[in-house]
Amino acid sequence: LRTGAVSPPAKKASGSHTRPSPPVTCSDAPQASESERGGERVRERERERERERERERERERERERERERERESEREREREREREREREREREREGEREWYHVMLQSVTRTQNPAAPAAAGVPSAVPEAGQCLP
Repeated sequence: LRTGAVSPPAKKASGSHTRPSPPVTCSDAPQASESERGGERVRERERERERERERERERERERERERERERESEREREREREREREREREREREGEREWYHVMLQSVTRTQNPAAPAAAGVPSAVPEAGQCLP
């Protein structure tokens, strides 16, 4: 066993009658060992599994975005229903105010026949020349 520099192989004497070696082809190139090829297949399968996991995570994120859009739509529909209920309550209050106003005018006219009548509300006391219904 020698240590140190290794000398290159000796050149053949010029003029030797040996044929040159043929060019190296793919089939002649050193092939990966079976274990190297197996390791590469394992790494490729792992990369493919990781890509599939990433696709699944993206699908889950998209499903979550869709659920959030649906929740927001439902919140907006609920806000609209609440606005409609408030408008309905306001119409009821307005109707009550009108009814109260009419009743108040009616009572006022009963107590004071000279008070002006509300439009469309008959006076409790007929004016001169009118008949009671």
